[in-house]
Amino acid sequence: METEKQKKIKAFFGLERLTPYEKQYIDHKNMVIMRWLTGFLCVIVLFAMIFFNLIFKPDDPAFRELYYSPLWFYGHIISYSSLFIISVYMFIVSSIYLKQKKKKMPHGFIIFNLYLFLTIYNGFGIYMSATDYQIGGQIIGMVIIMAVSYLVFNLHPIGAFVSLSCYLSSFFVIITYIPLIDKSVFPEPLMMVDSMLIVYAAILYFAGIVVSIFAYKNTIKAARNQFALEELNMQLAELSMTDDLTDLSNRVALKTNLAKFYHNELNLMMIDIDNFKKLNDTYGHQIGDEVLKTFASLLVDAFGKNNVYRYGGDEFLIVSNESVIDFKKKLKHLRSKVGSYHYRGNELCFSSGYYHNFMANHEEFSKALEEADKRLYYSKNHGKNIDTATIM
Repeated sequence: METEKQKKIKAFFGLERLTPYEKQYIDHKNMVIMRWLTGFLCVIVLFAMIFFNLIFKPDDPAFRELYYSPLWFYGHIISYSSLFIISVYMFIVSSIYLKQKKKKMPHGFIIFNLYLFLTIYNGFGIYMSATDYQIGGQIIGMVIIMAVSYLVFNLHPIGAFVSLSCYLSSFFVIITYIPLIDKSVFPEPLMMVDSMLIVYAAILYFAGIVVSIFAYKNTIKAARNQFALEELNMQLAELSMTDDLTDLSNRVALKTNLAKFYHNELNLMMIDIDNFKKLNDTYGHQIGDEVLKTFASLLVDAFGKNNVYRYGGDEFLIVSNESVIDFKKKLKHLRSKVGSYHYRGNELCFSSGYYHNFMANHEEFSKALEEADKRLYYSKNHGKNIDTATIM
C-alpha cells in the first residue's frame, strides 16, 4: 500500500496511473501537435532537399570541397531523407487518429510512434549540430529541435528523462569519438567537449525535464477537468430527459431519440389513467403520485423501460418495434396486471389508443402519434377502460 506521502510525490511529478480517458486525452493532444509539426516538416525538408542538392552551389572553394565530399554529402542526404519519411508517416498516423470518432488507436501504439518520431527528429538535429560543431560551427539546430520536442509534446516525465538523457549522451559521444567530416577535406575536425558546451547542455537538460513534468501535470489536470465536465453534462442531460417522479424518459428524450425510430415499423400507443383528476381531487396528490409511479412500473414490466415515455400528466406513450401480435399480448398482460391493483378500494383503469405503421421520417412519425392520440380519445369517449386500434 502506498502512503499518502508517496502518492503526493507521484502526483507532484506526474507519475500517477492514468485512466483510459486521460490516456486518450493526452494522445489526442499529441496527435494534433504531431499533424501540424509533421505537415510543416514535410514541406520544409522537401524544399531543403531540392534546394541544397539541385539548386544551391557553394561559392567558397573550401566549403564546396567539403560540401561534395562523400561523408558530408551522403550523411546529409540520409538524415534529410529519414526525417522526411518519418514526417510523412507520422502525418498519416496522426491524421487517421484524429479522424477516428469512437475506436481509437491503442495508447501503446501512439506512444511507440511518438518516441520513434522524436528519436529520428532529434537524431537529425544531433547529426546536423555535430557536423557543424566539428568544423567550428554552432549547435543551435539541435537546441531548437530538442526545445520543440520537450516544449510542445506531452511526454511522461520518465520518458522525457530517459529520452533526453540518451539524446544528449549520443551527441557528446559523437562529437568526441566519431568524426563526421572527411579528414582529406578537413584534416583536424574538432573532437572535444568545451566547458560552455557542457553548460548549454545542462541548461537544456534541466529545462527540458522541468518543462516536461509541469506540462504533463497540467495536461493530466486538464484531462480530469474535462472528464468531470463531460460527466456533469451527461448527468444534466440525463436529468433533463428523465421524469423525476416515474424515472421514465420524458418528451425531451423522445425528441432526442426520434432519429432511431425512422425507417422502422412501429407500434405507437397513447395511454392515460381513467378518472385520474377525480382521484387527485379525492385522495390528494400524494396518492396520485403513488398511482402514477405504480402505473409506470407496470408499463415498464410489460413493454420494457426503453419503450415507455411519460408524455405528460397521467398520459404515457409506448413506442415498440415488435409485431402487432406480440404487442397485443403485452397489452393483454398489462391489463391483467393493472386490473389487480387497487387504491383505497378502487380498481385502477386505463384507456389506450394504438397505431401500427412504417415510420419513414419525422413527418410520418408525427402523423402516427396524432393517430394514436385520436384513438386514445375515442377510447375515452366510448366508455373508457378499453383499447382502440381502429376508429369506427
